[in-house]
Amino acid sequence: MSRRRSADKAIPISIALPRSIVARLDQVLAYKDSRSAFIARAIEKQLDGRESFNVKEVPTSRLRMELYHREETSAALKLALNAEEVNSSSIPSSEP
Repeated sequence: MSRRRSADKAIPISIALPRSIVARLDQVLAYKDSRSAFIARAIEKQLDGRESFNVKEVPTSRLRMELYHREETSAALKLALNAEEVNSSSIPSSEP
């Protein structure tokens, strides 16, 4: 019985990466993991991210900062955001 052919056949390409990136990649991958598969997933994720945005993946501190610096944010909300930042910085965070 022959192997099933892939509907989305991989084609070889050549890219150049800095040694430091390759070293970091090799530290993350297990011995049998594929660099090509990892890079393909990373590219796909980046391309998909251009089409969709998941606010749940953005750290709360980043959201707070972005909201604080918007022109339409009221002084009262800025005060609340600033107070929340002070309170959250004194409490250990579970965010990465």
